Amino acid sequence: MMNTPYGKEIRKLRIDKGLTLKALADQLGVASSYVSAIEKGRKKLTNPFVENVVKAMCLSTDEEKLIWDAAFQSQSEFTIDVSNSNEQARSAVAMLARNFGSLPAEKLDQIRKLAADVD
Repeated sequence: MMNTPYGKEIRKLRIDKGLTLKALADQLGVASSYVSAIEKGRKKLTNPFVENVVKAMCLSTDEEKLIWDAAFQSQSEFTIDVSNSNEQARSAVAMLARNFGSLPAEKLDQIRKLAADVD
């Protein structure tokens, strides 16, 4: 299996920081085979894992942004917690989820721009 964007980025940062696979795994409290599987895209990537890598590798703000961007590009599914959301928000999320696969590129660009404006 090919490395994911996240796998490529974490491997590059790990090597740049002089960390072996085992050294990073030890800092994360996981097996080196697990880190290797994440790097190669054979294991599902989770946000807590990304957070732990950011802390363990003492990443700069720019490096952290790179790794999060790569993580989001590598994920094949996302979960949105709507338990504390109002009905309007719940409806919007449900509608997006139902229709996501059939949205044309220009609509996806509009959604990206709308979401980016929230910051």
